[in-house]
Amino acid sequence: MSYTVELTEGAYGDLDRLTAALAEVWPDGSDRITARFYAALPRLESFPLSCGLAYEDRYFPDEVRHLLFEIRKGRPYRALFTIQGDRVRVLAIRAPGEKPVKPEGIAT
Repeated sequence: MSYTVELTEGAYGDLDRLTAALAEVWPDGSDRITARFYAALPRLESFPLSCGLAYEDRYFPDEVRHLLFEIRKGRPYRALFTIQGDRVRVLAIRAPGEKPVKPEGIAT
């Protein structure tokens, strides 16, 4: 089965926020996070159920999973998403050590 991947406004906003923060301390990091995130998305098109449940799953009515991707070894970023039929909706992107997101913190 093939899935259509959609990013919410919140996910785009998170990516912009993380890119800007990285650009201040590590200019190559801002390009790297964007490249690694988009390189990881095809996994969601084919195998979203292979991603584990996110810690935040307990806060949401729908199942929330996370796609892990790294820009440095051992420091995974997480793309939080839901699966609705044949659609995968990326809700948020979290950096290592960021607090868990709750439903009220998601911009759709």
